[in-house]
Amino acid sequence: MKRHLLIALAVFVMLPSAAKAGPFTDDMSKCFVNQTTTADKNELVRWIFSVAALHPALAGIANVSDTQRSEMNKKMAFLTERLLTQSCAAEVKAALKNEGPIAMSMAFQVLGQVASVGLFTDPTVAAGAAGFAREMDQSKMQSLLDK
Repeated sequence: MKRHLLIALAVFVMLPSAAKAGPFTDDMSKCFVNQTTTADKNELVRWIFSVAALHPALAGIANVSDTQRSEMNKKMAFLTERLLTQSCAAEVKAALKNEGPIAMSMAFQVLGQVASVGLFTDPTVAAGAAGFAREMDQSKMQSLLDK
């Protein structure tokens, strides 16, 4: 049972959810965000990247060694355990009791989104993300505004 919960947690962290959060999930999400440091959020982003790098579409452009992935898995496990069993234990118990397992998925999604905002607000990353716009046909884009 415990192993299945952990596997579900890992999958849910990576998937979008169509469900709406209830008040207990909101409390758990807020606790997760408030109880993580910038360094914690950066570790979460690194872990997400290391998992995404396993996708075949990223072969050749993203290379995370098994040693690096193992270290990131350990850090993510420590962060997750801390949030679930120490920092936010009361909120986690209340959310699971009142709103079920989807609460955990949604709370980790919120934390992942908050962590990602930090990633994309970095000036170098923001400039890189905007780079594709230089490759677009500006006259075609302007025609959208002219109509």
